[in-house]
Amino acid sequence: MARLPIIEGDDVPAEIQSVFAGAEQLLAFVSNATRTFAHFPEFARWAIPMIASIQRGGADAMLEPRVKELAVIKTSTINDCFF
Repeated sequence: MARLPIIEGDDVPAEIQSVFAGAEQLLAFVSNATRTFAHFPEFARWAIPMIASIQRGGADAMLEPRVKELAVIKTSTINDCFF
């Protein structure tokens, strides 16, 4: 069970709507992590661009695809995930 629920729906305060709009613009969707970060909009405004810059692909990516995949493999290994 989540300790902090995700924020769902369209009936949210304007400050949270702006967080969702920023995530939509940077990531092309509003992730569950963003919906959780939105409980703390100041943190979300800092974290979402950082996550987007790491996850983004293409010429403006901060990490090479090889490095991203190595991070996924290492994290999965640490967590005993065999996916």
